[in-house]
Amino acid sequence: QSEKSSIPNFMEDMLSVGVADRADFFILHNYFYTGSETPSNDDLFATMSDLKAYTESLTALIEMYAPGVTPPPYALTEFSLVMESKAGCGATLQFINSLWTAELLGENQVGGYFAAVDAFALANSNYTCKDGDTGRGDYSDYGVLSKDFPATNAEPSPQYYTYALFDLAYGEAVYNATSSDSNLLAYASLFSGGEIGLVLINKDVNNARDAAIDAVAAALSCDTNTNVLVNGWILTSGDSAGLSATSAKWNGIANALSKSSKNTLSSYAPYSMSANVSSGSITLTVPAGSVLGAVLYACSSDPLQLPSVPQKERLRGSTRQIKRHQEEEEQAMLQVSMDSSTMEFKTDETEL
Repeated sequence: QSEKSSIPNFMEDMLSVGVADRADFFILHNYFYTGSETPSNDDLFATMSDLKAYTESLTALIEMYAPGVTPPPYALTEFSLVMESKAGCGATLQFINSLWTAELLGENQVGGYFAAVDAFALANSNYTCKDGDTGRGDYSDYGVLSKDFPATNAEPSPQYYTYALFDLAYGEAVYNATSSDSNLLAYASLFSGGEIGLVLINKDVNNARDAAIDAVAAALSCDTNTNVLVNGWILTSGDSAGLSATSAKWNGIANALSKSSKNTLSSYAPYSMSANVSSGSITLTVPAGSVLGAVLYACSSDPLQLPSVPQKERLRGSTRQIKRHQEEEEQAMLQVSMDSSTMEFKTDETEL
């Protein structure tokens, strides 16, 4: 910033005159990777630790300059995986942004760090990466859609599909979930109708994971020897470039939203299956380097009666805040672990 436009100690001055107890919320903006060297996949995933650190530092600042004041809610209203002017700027358009965004959304819900998160931006224009910053691609775009979509940029960016998957598979209340595998992340939720929503992220780009979802029968109040009905969606890399690919596949379909297809995501049926829960758990296979979303429905004695996708109540305003579930004692713990048996999503003749 120039000398004329900068205000030294702006935040400290505002807090010291009583802003913290008058504000409805505090806004933060952040571009997570700002390094000068081309980042590896691990470098980009490692920036997730900053999510909690930012809220902790702001809370500490408020305590320092406005002691005793309860901080208002925080809103991350502008963020991106990388800063375009720094090294690796092209990662914004790569499939790694899909997995990273899924982890950010899941971690924020579990940790409750921000009351709202909003990527920058809905639509933006392509940016040509500077010389020396091309290790993750020559072009970048902060938008989940290009301003030229669908005229010249025929597909949304890979991260667009992550938001679509969360909209389908993540419910209204946070549900406890843990994973025994550091490469397999698990985020669970409850829908208002009692369904369980699951988002599973496999960060291992070489190996699929068989995730044994324990305590399903108890969580859904199932009797023994009944069936859990499941709908699912899987987001995978668009080509052999893996996390560096600049496209994504939706349930194995490339170019799912291309201009030529004239389709919306509702044009494609979810994967569906019926799983017996006599053991109390089911197993879902998560492909290498992918995001899997699933909705588990109430148990049925009929393994063929698959339900439609649940409709979530839409709240007024531009942000739907997920309500945290307060009654911990009423929750069954979902435990995700490695398992040798496999129960896979199937649709018609297609098997993953």
